[in-house]
Amino acid sequence: VSGWQGTIDDESSSMQNAVEMPDKAYTVNAAYRMPIFFSIVNYDQPSFIGPNEKEPNDLFSQANGPMVFDKNYYGGVYCVSDECNDPTKDDWDLFYFQLDVEASVAIKLEDIPNNNDYDLRLYDEDWKDGSYITETREDGTKPEEITMSLQPGKYWIQVFANKGELTTAKYRLRVNAK
Repeated sequence: VSGWQGTIDDESSSMQNAVEMPDKAYTVNAAYRMPIFFSIVNYDQPSFIGPNEKEPNDLFSQANGPMVFDKNYYGGVYCVSDECNDPTKDDWDLFYFQLDVEASVAIKLEDIPNNNDYDLRLYDEDWKDGSYITETREDGTKPEEITMSLQPGKYWIQVFANKGELTTAKYRLRVNAK
C-alpha cells in the first residue's frame, strides 16, 4: 500500500489493523501472520529412543520416530530371497525425523552385514504419490550416506536390501542435522 498515513488501530499490535488511505474516506484491512516458533521434534509425540528398531515398521504409518539426532539406531533387514526387491517376501525398515528449521542433514547407514547390500531412500510428505527425494546405491557392505540441505518438515528414511542373505545381524543408522 503506497501513500498510507498510519493505522487506525494500535501500532500493529493487534492481529488486524485498518490502514487509513489519503484523499479518500475508506479503509483497507490487512491481516498479519504471526510467526510461531516451537520445536516439532518434541511436539505432541515423544521421541523414538530406540536404540533398536521396533517391528512392524514396513509402512509409513508404522515408521519408527521421531528419531533423535546424533543417536545410533540398530535394525535388521531380514531378506529371504536372492533378489530382495519383492515386497511380498522381504522386510525393509522405515524411520522418520522432523525438522523445525532448514538444516544440513547427514544420514548414514553403516555396519551392513557381510554378503548383503542395503540401500537408503529418503522421502518427504510427497511419498504418497510414490516419489522419493533421493536414494543411495553403494555396492555391497560399503556405508551408505545421504547428505543434503532440507527444508522444515517431516522426512522418512527407508532401509532396504538390494541383495542379500538371510541374517539376524544388525545395521547402524544415524541422522545428524546442523
